[in-house]
Amino acid sequence: MTLFVKPGLTKCKKNINIPAGNEAMAPQKSAKGRGNEMNRLILVVLICCCCLALEPLAWAGGNILPGGTIGGAASLGRGGASNAVVGDGSAFYHNVANIAGTQFLEFDLSTLVSRSWYQGSDCPDGQNSELGLSPVPLMALTNRLGPNWTIGTAIYGSDGIGVQHKKGPYRKSLLTSVNFTTAIAYNNDDNTFSAGFGADVVYGQLSCRGIFDQLGIAVTPVDVTNDLDGIGYGWRLGVRQEFTEWLTASLSYSPPRKLKLRGSSDIALFDLELGRLKAETEINFPGKLGLGLLLKPAETVRVSVDADLNLYDLEKINLDFGLFQLAQITEWKSNPSVKVGVEKDFNANWTGRAGAGILWPAIPIEHRTRTIPDGLGFHGALGGTWTNDAKDFAIDFAVGVSGADGEVISPMGEGQTKNRIGYAAIAARWLF
Repeated sequence: MTLFVKPGLTKCKKNINIPAGNEAMAPQKSAKGRGNEMNRLILVVLICCCCLALEPLAWAGGNILPGGTIGGAASLGRGGASNAVVGDGSAFYHNVANIAGTQFLEFDLSTLVSRSWYQGSDCPDGQNSELGLSPVPLMALTNRLGPNWTIGTAIYGSDGIGVQHKKGPYRKSLLTSVNFTTAIAYNNDDNTFSAGFGADVVYGQLSCRGIFDQLGIAVTPVDVTNDLDGIGYGWRLGVRQEFTEWLTASLSYSPPRKLKLRGSSDIALFDLELGRLKAETEINFPGKLGLGLLLKPAETVRVSVDADLNLYDLEKINLDFGLFQLAQITEWKSNPSVKVGVEKDFNANWTGRAGAGILWPAIPIEHRTRTIPDGLGFHGALGGTWTNDAKDFAIDFAVGVSGADGEVISPMGEGQTKNRIGYAAIAARWLF
């Protein structure tokens, strides 16, 4: 997720620094040009709304969406280290201040192939989950309102966990959200400082199937399937400061997003359906506090470093059935991550990148199961960008792997999980 051109600063005629490749944005636009921009905005909003309705279908049988695999192809290629990087759709997730001074239309498609493995006292021979294949699109549009203001909108999958097994006491867990973010950003005249604010509309989904264990003991004959979804809201803000030509720092914050989910719970005894109950719950999806650095040790080399704290506020999932309530204790904790990315410009058309990161676990051992795994996570990726000679179109691409190994202590016994994900991404970006 990078700009269609090489990052950096280029001098314009009035000695004002603007992001490289944005020279075409400097002239004032005609009324016709402004009309075309409005048409583009309407078109992308309609496309994003369609994707918002379709994207949750892609998560069936998936696995985990780690922090390093959120965003488009360029951000994936730098290992997710994008908090201080300007010019692509990942700004809507990592730091909305980074849309300042940009004007682009971006289409990304990332595909995750995942599998989880479990072995424990209740499954001594081990068991693989179903293979997950999860397309994750990202679409973004930004438009300058003048020399100092930029607006934009984007849709993207912001987080998720999902594992599915064909058999066993715990069959399926899916908890994911999709963000539709509208943002505005300000940059000063020399483009060394920017600040942004974004408003989120969030779609969330909770789907799980397993034995009844909410009372702290495993009632193996009773099987419960929950399917709920709903809408919530959130906000995010960020700032970015360029101190020198070789050092830029950034800070971003988004609080946990509260969603109210409604749906149903199906109860079965020895696989015989007993009935369906209406259910609802409130869930706080994680926020994020992020710090980013962008270093330029050489003219054609950039190093980005992110340190994030994923802000969880999920002590329990309280299912309300009207006449009674059941609580699933979760106690998910805020967890840190560190990501590092390197970019190298080989010539005017080609840029290469690599990145890696580590993510500490959020789920306590005693609240993990084979379908809710967690552990010390890692990811690594390679990618690049091809830019045309006119500097108004680029293609980004990336491939990578991630995973997490951890212990499990559930009412069914103790065990271990191993989670592996391979992902590939490609993006097209037009610069106006």
